[in-house]
Amino acid sequence: MAYKKSFLIASIVLFLPFVSHSQVLQYFNRHFIAIKDTAVYKPVYYLQLSEGEPDPTSKYFRMDNSLALEQTNEKDASGKLIRRNTARFAEDGYLISKTFRDYVRDSIVEFTFFANGNLKSSKTTVKNEVLENLSFDEKGTPRTAPTYENALPVGGMGAWRNFLIQNLKYPEPLIDAGIEGKADIFFELNEIGEITFYEVMNVEYVHPDLAKEAMRVFALFAKKPWNPTKVDGIAVKSTMILPVTFKLEN
Repeated sequence: MAYKKSFLIASIVLFLPFVSHSQVLQYFNRHFIAIKDTAVYKPVYYLQLSEGEPDPTSKYFRMDNSLALEQTNEKDASGKLIRRNTARFAEDGYLISKTFRDYVRDSIVEFTFFANGNLKSSKTTVKNEVLENLSFDEKGTPRTAPTYENALPVGGMGAWRNFLIQNLKYPEPLIDAGIEGKADIFFELNEIGEITFYEVMNVEYVHPDLAKEAMRVFALFAKKPWNPTKVDGIAVKSTMILPVTFKLEN
């Protein structure tokens, strides 16, 4: 969605902190994907970069300067990423979650928190196997971990794949030019299985004609019913991402 340049400039003047000549601001959309053209796409977060040696810890701020995400990366001597720690914060400042990922052990340890600071859940996964999954109420009392049912289109993911095969049209000029790409569709689903919002989340990183075709096809599929996400058997709102891949065969 396009935004007037004058509005964007006003937003920067009003909300962004002073930036020295040795620092640069990088802007991101709601999905933490870097924005190339801030005159067209409205920033939701920004990251303050310093010249010279990169800082292993990155802090992403909302446009009102509140901290949204803090991420620390650890690399080995060859520069390969081996560990990543991520903390997410709510708009009012409280810690939402902490995630510790070890790429060497292929393990993930996740903690979530209530607004009062008490632990909400703790989950440890190694090589895609859940070793521990604990849950607590707001007072810190252990409770049975909730059960989750992921949202699915009626007919399962096979229905989505078949729909793509039958309806997706590869733009002819891009076939001749040998242009490929992947449009990641982000969408919101309500409690009764209706898709209420959708967009290409990586719109600046895929050819415009591919993004347009992906949106056209998804708009048709969005009219079809879904089985909503359920937590302990109760339908809840949720968000999902579906990729639409355009690949040419040799």
